[in-house]
Amino acid sequence: MKDGQVILFRHHGQFLLGRHVAGPPGKLQVSVEADRVARITPQQVVLETAAVVDAEEFPAWRQECEALMRGLDLAEVWGVVEGEGGELSLDDLATLQWGADAGLMKLVALQAHLHMESLYFLRRDDSFAARAREEVEALLWQRKQEEEEATDEAAFLSWLSGTEPLDSMSGRQQEWLEDLRQFAIMGDAYPGARTPRRLLREVQPGTSDWRRLAFTLLVQRGVIGEDEPLDLYRRGIPIEFPPEVLQACHEVSVGDLPSDGRRRDLTSLKAVTIDEATTQDIDDALSLEEGPEGYVLGIHIADATVLATPEGAIDAEAARRLLTIYLPERTIPMLPPQLSEDMGSLQPGSRRRAMSLLIKLGPDLELGDWEVTPSLVRSHARLSYDEADAALEGGGASPEGELIRGLGAIAQRLREGRLAQGALELSRPDLKVRVDDAGKISVAVTPPPPARRMVAEFMVLANRLLAELCRERDVPTIYRTQAPVNVADLEEVSNPVVWGYQVLRRLRPSILSLEPGPQALLGVPAYLQATSPLRRYLDLVVQRQVMGFLLEGAPFYTRDALAQLLYQVEGPVRELGRVEEERKRYWLLKYLAPLAGQIFQGVVLDTRGHEALAELVQFPLRTNVYLTEAAEPGDTVSMRLQEVDLWRLVARFTQATDDA
Repeated sequence: MKDGQVILFRHHGQFLLGRHVAGPPGKLQVSVEADRVARITPQQVVLETAAVVDAEEFPAWRQECEALMRGLDLAEVWGVVEGEGGELSLDDLATLQWGADAGLMKLVALQAHLHMESLYFLRRDDSFAARAREEVEALLWQRKQEEEEATDEAAFLSWLSGTEPLDSMSGRQQEWLEDLRQFAIMGDAYPGARTPRRLLREVQPGTSDWRRLAFTLLVQRGVIGEDEPLDLYRRGIPIEFPPEVLQACHEVSVGDLPSDGRRRDLTSLKAVTIDEATTQDIDDALSLEEGPEGYVLGIHIADATVLATPEGAIDAEAARRLLTIYLPERTIPMLPPQLSEDMGSLQPGSRRRAMSLLIKLGPDLELGDWEVTPSLVRSHARLSYDEADAALEGGGASPEGELIRGLGAIAQRLREGRLAQGALELSRPDLKVRVDDAGKISVAVTPPPPARRMVAEFMVLANRLLAELCRERDVPTIYRTQAPVNVADLEEVSNPVVWGYQVLRRLRPSILSLEPGPQALLGVPAYLQATSPLRRYLDLVVQRQVMGFLLEGAPFYTRDALAQLLYQVEGPVRELGRVEEERKRYWLLKYLAPLAGQIFQGVVLDTRGHEALAELVQFPLRTNVYLTEAAEPGDTVSMRLQEVDLWRLVARFTQATDDA
């Protein structure tokens, strides 16, 4: 390459004209502006022209030549030769464009243009061929689409960054918006993640957390709310029920439910329900009758099998949802409300199909014979936990007070029996986080209500007895087992919060299994769950097994069918449980966020150097804290809330000393 020779080269995606400058052997140097020399690689060289220009003349020469190069339009020239066939030289094209004697600068501009632009002519060595009309029209259409896309993208990015409004969106822009929304939900797990990442890079090139940036920008643009439950969307949790499921609900009939001989009529029993005051999907009731030899305890579970026909639309939707999700801001039911809150709910005064356990108790409240039967029941009263607590304490005006106190005494004996069998009580404060329609957060922390513990004790009994039935009668079912844990060396841990934390660290996860086994945490030899069939799909499945055995003499599912079901749902059920916990943590942290700078008391659970895990005394929230002074597990430390990161669901605390 000659010194002073004009070349066309690529630089940062642009075509530039440069003047070759002699340099060290093996090195390519070009000048573009006066007194500026740049090194390029051979791969950047696109074209070596025949022009050689002096250094002093080159800046002006280059400016004029590039103006010619970029301003050329060969449409008319192409129109003259299109369809004639054959090949044309550079001089031929120059003559058609400018006439004879075009001059060296124009030849260079034309040659460079043809290397940059192949719309009308294709280069073949040192000659050029006109494209067919169909090719040109296709390329023009493609170019128009690219220009429209570039215009759309520029407007979309201006809107996304908040610099310019966007009154309406094209179809392409709506697709980009949906890509960004899906990316905010799923991150790099979204199959189309490349497009939103490219767009976000244009808005904020230096960002490392692209998913968070997508979420932040969409919130700023009002596309999604700042409290959007992304975890629900990411896990594909449906909110609304499809039309075919709602239609199927109209086909469910409970009628007057006359006794047909297949179910025992227990509507004369004085059954009561005890739930939260706001609960509508009431699925259990209790009764207690005094007899000549003691008492008969009744535990009555709503029969959800009559609401969801196996493999029907309602059952399929319940299998997809798996359980009712209770979030601070809303409840997402497993079954449509007209079933779970109306036709299947044990509302007072309504005859309902049920699965009833009738358990004989001696005068000393020891368990005797028991049976489980399909039944018809009627709730005679509905009590809230607060009303039942008042009755347990001997106060309140409830006419069911004597019944509730009798149930309380039985529950206490059951609890003592389980503790004697090795059950572990991990009693933590009851944290209620609620968000109203206006977005106001309320947080209440109370000891577990005695009535709630009482009802839970009876549900443990019912599930234990049903597990015993299935084991003895060889009814395939889904058991819940948990390996024993040795806590003998924790006897000297005096702080109950630290004790509970250390026990949980040793506990192995509860396992769903087709084989019976002990549930160590509850202190029972075998256990399953069938007492919340309106709220948990696996409870409905287990209830369907038991009711099939009782009514038809054979369970509905085979062992293989249950194994396949377990394989499909065990992971998703755990994920849904995490959604509930994460969502409660989110709203609790949002409640705490305005309190940054304030001091909280925390119980140290574990330490590693200056880092500690502590649980707030005011709220059952575990968090890491940086300790400036030494502390041991069980110590209470003052902690200053520095900030809350709602995206990562963490609160940052530091130890607050007398000096800070």
